[in-house]
Amino acid sequence: MNIDFLFFMPFIALIAYVFYQAIKLLNNRYFRSYDKEVFSYVDRKGLNVTEVCYPNKLDWKSSPFEQPSSISFGFVLINLFGFITSWTKREYRLIHAVSSKGKARLYWLEIETTFFCKPELTFKEGKVRKEKLKASKNVITNFTNCPACNYELNEQDLTCPECGLNFK
Repeated sequence: MNIDFLFFMPFIALIAYVFYQAIKLLNNRYFRSYDKEVFSYVDRKGLNVTEVCYPNKLDWKSSPFEQPSSISFGFVLINLFGFITSWTKREYRLIHAVSSKGKARLYWLEIETTFFCKPELTFKEGKVRKEKLKASKNVITNFTNCPACNYELNEQDLTCPECGLNFK
């Protein structure tokens, strides 16, 4: 076996590892939905998901997290296959859920992704806005697909056969 090959083998392995981590980071930041984790968390609370969305200006006023600034500066910017990204990124989602008794709940999800690390998910309960509550009561009475899992429903269904969301 050639001695040059043995000398460069650790460097090739390191490059392959960094390449693998870059692909994993891009997947976690731009292509992964985290639906499995959201539904699991809400299910453990005994609730059903009605909507997962991104927060708007009004939502940030009563947020349990500090609103990120619209402009941020960083020392490290990485170009990964055409995606300009930073070492660490935080994203936020709102999870609207409802109990079996019809009580609405709101949870915030902070997703922190860092190069070479697993994504960190932080759930915190938020306050349900009254306008959102009124809108959700109107929406849950008339639809063809389940708002939680998008399962096609019959008109007679009072609960979703797929995820168990109660429509009463």
